[in-house]
Amino acid sequence: SSRPITTSLYLSLLVYITLLFFGFYFYLTSFENDFFKNILNCAMLSIITIIMVLTAILTEQFEPNLILILFGTMMCAVLISPRISISFNVFFALIYAGIIIWNLGEVTPGAFEKVLVVIISGSICAQLLKNLARRATLLLAGLVAGFVGASIIFSIGFLMNLDIYLIALNSLWYIA
Repeated sequence: SSRPITTSLYLSLLVYITLLFFGFYFYLTSFENDFFKNILNCAMLSIITIIMVLTAILTEQFEPNLILILFGTMMCAVLISPRISISFNVFFALIYAGIIIWNLGEVTPGAFEKVLVVIISGSICAQLLKNLARRATLLLAGLVAGFVGASIIFSIGFLMNLDIYLIALNSLWYIA
């Protein structure tokens, strides 16, 4: 009896990711008209995506995907454009939400918290890298993203009345 549930779960995740890819493609064709005119942009976005996916598969851990999404967002902001990197960030945050729900089997408040952390800190990172003049700006953007993520984890943890030790551990892990 568990076979149809497993099959439907795989099919629903496949449909979800396919719809996200179509949404991202629709955004790029509608609002970023010059993106597909330059093959180098498409190649860089593909390479960044492949690096993120391969690293997530090779580490086989759940939590480091937060860091990988921020890495991809920062690389996209530096190499392509900050506007595309924000949409890239939201796209992979939604894929990450699907993976969280798929692994846990249900929608939990922790899933919403993690997706919110990725979207907000990635967007701030992309905006900080808009005028990249020095390499120090890249480090500053990473630190700011870490502290923003930690503050979001702290605030959501306090709102949900979680254990202070757990909140501090999650926040410090995110800063690292």
